[in-house]
Amino acid sequence: MLSRVPRPFLGIALGGALLAGVALSATAAVATTSASAPSTGASLHPIARQVAQPAPFGIEQVLGHVPDLAAEPGAHGGQGARAGGFDAAPGTLGASAAGDEPDPTPTATPEPTATEPTTDPTGEPTATAEPTATAEPTATAGPTATAGPTATAEPTVTAEPTATQPTATTPAPTPSATPTTPPVDKTAPTGTFVLSTTGLWVGQTATLKQNALADNVTEAAQIRRVVNWGDGSAPVTLAPGATQATKSYTKAGKFTVSVTLTDAAGNPAKAKIDKPAMTITVPGAYKLSKKAVWPGEKFKVTISKVPSGTKAIDIDWGDGWVQPLKGKNQSFDTFYWLNSRDQPVKPGTYTIRAKFTNANGTSAAILVGKISVRKDSWKPKVGFTKPAKSKANKVSSWKTLRGTASDKGAGLRTVWVYPYRFTATSEYCYTAKKTWRKIRSDADIDKYCGVRVKVSKGKWSLKLSGMRKGYHAFVLLGADWSEKVGRAEVAPRLTRN
Repeated sequence: MLSRVPRPFLGIALGGALLAGVALSATAAVATTSASAPSTGASLHPIARQVAQPAPFGIEQVLGHVPDLAAEPGAHGGQGARAGGFDAAPGTLGASAAGDEPDPTPTATPEPTATEPTTDPTGEPTATAEPTATAEPTATAGPTATAGPTATAEPTVTAEPTATQPTATTPAPTPSATPTTPPVDKTAPTGTFVLSTTGLWVGQTATLKQNALADNVTEAAQIRRVVNWGDGSAPVTLAPGATQATKSYTKAGKFTVSVTLTDAAGNPAKAKIDKPAMTITVPGAYKLSKKAVWPGEKFKVTISKVPSGTKAIDIDWGDGWVQPLKGKNQSFDTFYWLNSRDQPVKPGTYTIRAKFTNANGTSAAILVGKISVRKDSWKPKVGFTKPAKSKANKVSSWKTLRGTASDKGAGLRTVWVYPYRFTATSEYCYTAKKTWRKIRSDADIDKYCGVRVKVSKGKWSLKLSGMRKGYHAFVLLGADWSEKVGRAEVAPRLTRN
């Protein structure tokens, strides 16, 4: 962007003498501080002005670039490992404790004791009968026989009884437990989910929340949940413990959301979703009045069919500028000039996009249209209309400066005249307040010097007050919308009134 003419630019050879600084630079800039001059500060957007404004810009606020769409959420991690497992098979039930079983070895019966014979009081021995063997271990003597009064017979020896072996008792075996097979899990899990909304703009985010999840065997954290958003994108498996999923749709249409549940036994089921149909739309309708323009050439943008509830619309012009607009139907004029780096826009095609904002958030970037900016190969032609040679040194001949200015291609944007007067010790410049001001620094030139003139049918004029005899220099600069500059200068020495 052009600034005011610096002091070294004022060097004009007058009568063979270099009065100040170096020769005029072809790239010297044009002052733009008058009330009607366009502002190019970073806070003012060059394409935000309205038709009725004489200055290029009228918008006070400019946003920076809007962020890209969020990427499609990818599939989360797969099914988690099932915790634990089936219960262990039961062991042998009813085993006896040590020492519980009876000893199979029989208890020995003590041997019987032999009985001595008894002498009858009559003197005759009593014969003892042979004992009868019994199951009992002790032998019993038989009855006593009575003999005659004759000699006593020899006593009968009692035979040893035969020991009876007891029969060993074998305990009954303990029956083994019969193993049981766990029942087959054929019951599918159940779950309910809910969508945050059923209608969005392209790029806005929908949230699917889990309200309930259960199974007769499988823990809830181990139930596999796969979300299908219905738009052809890859299904999303929720991570264990996650209770919601989000989605930004990239195209318009009607899509049915579903969730498939699968337990550890592989039983599948569809979760219940209240109102699973999602409607995605593209807000607004757009129209550009032209397909190609020169830098600075106006064209009309029309935005219609703005949905109710729209809070704001942001327009990205493709040149680094983003312009905020109200959320309503509208039509306005605009043009390309300087990009966001305060440089002239380059020739080429620019894509214009819009983003809408409502209570559900901000939409994706929506195509408004494309427009081509033509290449400008010409710089302005500017010049002074000089008085007749015989009157060229008269003060009266320069009280009104006149000249021409024209441009092909983009067209003239601004024309400025810089009148200077020199004395032996001082320099002065003419200001927009129609006064001569002493120049003490280059900053004074930037701040005070120069007058913007209006061009009508290729001609311009500027009345000067306070003209007097002496050395003068008049510099003329013209800039077009592609920031090409044309220059002319004249340095009369006025010796007559």
